[in-house]
Amino acid sequence: MLGVATIATFALLPGSSVVTNEVATLPQGFSEHATGLALLPGSDTGKGSLAVSWHTTAPANVTLYPAAGCRAASLNCATGGPLANWAASTAGNWSESGALTFPYLLVWTGTGPTNGSLTATATETRSVAAPPPLVSTLLIDGAGAVLAGLGGLAVFLGLFLRGGVYEPRAPLVSHSAEDVAEILDDGSREGPPPGTR
Repeated sequence: MLGVATIATFALLPGSSVVTNEVATLPQGFSEHATGLALLPGSDTGKGSLAVSWHTTAPANVTLYPAAGCRAASLNCATGGPLANWAASTAGNWSESGALTFPYLLVWTGTGPTNGSLTATATETRSVAAPPPLVSTLLIDGAGAVLAGLGGLAVFLGLFLRGGVYEPRAPLVSHSAEDVAEILDDGSREGPPPGTR
């Protein structure tokens, strides 16, 4: 049972590794009241986290939208209300954990009298199933097989080994006058007869 449990535990519990995907937009210039857009791609996951940060060299209105299924940046890509909104700012941060559906749409509009540029970074972190190393698998399976083999041998011996194999031999009993000498001779090799000590 221990052998089977050892193998099953490591076989049924898959390992996991953390994958981080970072997307950075190059500085994109903008002028007063001009609108710019950028898609933040990633890998859809049921459990992960996304962190978005941005900064500009001049104040701007910046909004982040979900844009599931969008392939080219457009205001029509927004599939819901804004996830975050910054007014006349030069930097901002936003994060979310849970189910993630990409891409996301970042929209900015310059508000100041001077031109500026925007740089944004999106970092996605998610867990993915990863097979254990080959050496670990061989060691675990080998240990489980040894435990199972020893357990099987113990059960076999417990069921089929004759009881009392280590007890002393039963005393010889004479059935006729002819074997008395043999019995006495055998007893002399075993030690003095009972009652003579």
